[in-house]
Amino acid sequence: VPIEDKIKYSCPIISNVMLIGDTKKFLSVLITLRVFINPDTLMPTNDLDENCKIALRNESIELNTITEAIENEKVLNMIQIAISKYNLYAVSNAQKVQKFKILSTDFSVPGGELTESQKLKRKVVLEKYKDVIDSMYN
Repeated sequence: VPIEDKIKYSCPIISNVMLIGDTKKFLSVLITLRVFINPDTLMPTNDLDENCKIALRNESIELNTITEAIENEKVLNMIQIAISKYNLYAVSNAQKVQKFKILSTDFSVPGGELTESQKLKRKVVLEKYKDVIDSMYN
């Protein structure tokens, strides 16, 4: 959790970070971006929230959706910088995050990834995004 928090708080477009590494060759992270939550369903949408858009505009990036952000080199670079900042303080190479993937949606209670108290259900995320995680290790 401290690693996740350090990465999350050093990049204002990030909503959630989940560290992957148990039984793996190196550490990686799954990242979700800040998005608009549908007030009726409480489901995250594909639309970036206003704070995320402002943070992107501050970097001269004009985007509106996760779909656009996932493939944007400047967005990937922003996240890589946040990870690199964390890696500067890692005690060993084993504690450095080497890869990341941006997920196509944020974690949510209706999506099953969060508890009612907003705690991450790690087992659910590991199962739900198994293919994405495996792609970082192949």
